[in-house]
Amino acid sequence: MFLSCKEPEHNIRDRGERICKHRGLDLHTIADLHMVFPDLDATWLVHAGRDGRMARAPLLDWLESWIKEHKPVLVVIDSIAAVFDGEAIARRQVRAFFAMFRKIARDHGMAIVLLDHPSVRGMADGTGTANSVDRRNSVRSPDAPEHGKGCDMKRRRRLRKRNRQRLVAHARRLRR
Repeated sequence: MFLSCKEPEHNIRDRGERICKHRGLDLHTIADLHMVFPDLDATWLVHAGRDGRMARAPLLDWLESWIKEHKPVLVVIDSIAAVFDGEAIARRQVRAFFAMFRKIARDHGMAIVLLDHPSVRGMADGTGTANSVDRRNSVRSPDAPEHGKGCDMKRRRRLRKRNRQRLVAHARRLRR
């Protein structure tokens, strides 16, 4: 499932169709690909209360019930900035936010990928990082694209941290 909380549906579908066409695929025939586009005014998955505690929003309750019903292996959420109604540098809020997703992923035996964009500093120093250290430390395998220099404009991926090596090895075996 791809949950787009940042861009209008037509933008994502158009981009998906162009990517598929480039790879010789038809977006509409990809089995079990679910694309969900909530109202862009109601994309919070969690809310920060006046006391700083994080509370589930109705969209997160809906998402978890959808996961229970459809049993996906992967949910991709675009983007953290559109779903996190808290302070990006407030450690307790960041940890609570990621803990909610870890619990859902663990309870349902699936993976959740939260997309984020690097900060200006993260782009300048080449780390691709954004926001607080707790955001980076709260996830199992942060990943960021690297771009070639000069004429080599190929995109590469570099896994920056692997806390669950055996899961990564298992996923590689499944791809074969």
